[in-house]
Amino acid sequence: MTINSYAKALSNVKAWSKDPHLNDTVWNGGRGGMCQQVAREAVNASVFGGTALIAWHNIPAEHRHSGKPRGGGIGYMDIPSQSGEAGHAFWIENEDYIWSTDALRRGHIDRIRMTTLAAKWNMRYLGWIDWTPSGALHLLSNSPAVPAPTLKFRQGRAVYSSKMHVGQANSDSVWNVTLALKQRGFVNVATDDFTPHVQEKVARYQRSKGWTGSDADGIPGPGTTAALGLVWVKG
Repeated sequence: MTINSYAKALSNVKAWSKDPHLNDTVWNGGRGGMCQQVAREAVNASVFGGTALIAWHNIPAEHRHSGKPRGGGIGYMDIPSQSGEAGHAFWIENEDYIWSTDALRRGHIDRIRMTTLAAKWNMRYLGWIDWTPSGALHLLSNSPAVPAPTLKFRQGRAVYSSKMHVGQANSDSVWNVTLALKQRGFVNVATDDFTPHVQEKVARYQRSKGWTGSDADGIPGPGTTAALGLVWVKG
């Protein structure tokens, strides 16, 4: 499969904005909620995630970027307050404008500013990708990538005991643990969701300290958080 050029992707989304029913393969009759499918088909990429968030996490860390989006890439957002939500994907025209499904009209695609989308749905910008398993995306040459901002610890580096379990989502405590692991080279991307992958990486860190048994079960406790330079809080 050949990835579409930037010009072809832009032509696709412009055409769909005028008549989203022209391509039923993409739009399935014009219904809403198809952001990831539309974004990837704009660039002619094969399926790499059933939802926007799954697709985002399926891309290797070296191809995910924070900071201002770059034209030709695919951008992603989520809603931090919602657990289990699908997230949102969109095709990026340039660092100011994106093409998004459902933003102004359900079942349609429109050209809007990304800030409009974030404000309307109270969404958090995750970043953008420059590659899919179908190949590298064709990026706008005069839209340089912006260096990623420095990641910071939250809530005074506190880690609450009640948040340290697999399945916990949208937690500053989990973010602090994974950011500390990232700084030590145990994970590539910091996250605020405690997934089985996070547990595996915590266990790897614990084993690196020479701990065994219940001390290396992948669930951070007082010892692990102290070793990571964090503050353990019971509760």
